[in-house]
Amino acid sequence: MAFFIVPISVFVSGIIIALVLYRRGRRFKPAATPLAIASLFLIVAVVFIFEPLSEIRESLQRRSWPLVQAEVIGSKVAGKRAFHPEITYRYSAARREFIKTTDLNTPGFGARNSRRDTATRIVAQYPPGTRVTVYYNPEHPDESYIRTGASFAAYLQVFTLLIMIFGAGLTLGLQLYTAFSIQLSWN
Repeated sequence: MAFFIVPISVFVSGIIIALVLYRRGRRFKPAATPLAIASLFLIVAVVFIFEPLSEIRESLQRRSWPLVQAEVIGSKVAGKRAFHPEITYRYSAARREFIKTTDLNTPGFGARNSRRDTATRIVAQYPPGTRVTVYYNPEHPDESYIRTGASFAAYLQVFTLLIMIFGAGLTLGLQLYTAFSIQLSWN
C-alpha cells in the first residue's frame, strides 16, 4: 500500500510546483494539446509503474527469507551478444535438494566488451566449489536468490515513470490552474 503513495505524491508535487510558478507571476495559457499529452503520460506511467514497484517490494521481502548455505556447481559467461554470468548452485531446504541457475540480475546493457568484462568478473567470484549464502522462499523452497535486490531495470523504470508522473502533474497543474483563473477573471 505504501508504494501507491510514491506516484501520488510525485503527481501532487508537480501540481504544487505549477501553482507556485503561477503564483510568482508566470502566466501560462491553457491549451488542449498539452493537457491531452500530460493526461496520456500520466495514464501510461500509472499503468506501468506497478510492475517495477512490485519487483522492488518483493526484493525487500526476500531479505526476511531463511538463509541456507549453497555450493556453486558451475559458472560461466553466457550469451553471444548480451553477455551475462550464469551461476549454477545447489542447496538443500525442506528436506529436498535444489539446483538453480541465476544471472544475478546483471544488467544487459552497455558496450559489448563491457558486458563481457562484467560477466567475467562476476564468474571469477563464483568458481565451482564456492560456498554461498542463499535466501530461499519458505513457502516455495525451489525459489531462491544469491542476491535479493531488484534488477537495475526495475529501478530505472521507476525513476523514468516518476519523472513522467511529475511532468504530467506539473503540466496538468499549470493547465488546470490557468483554466480556472481565466474562468474567475471572466466572472
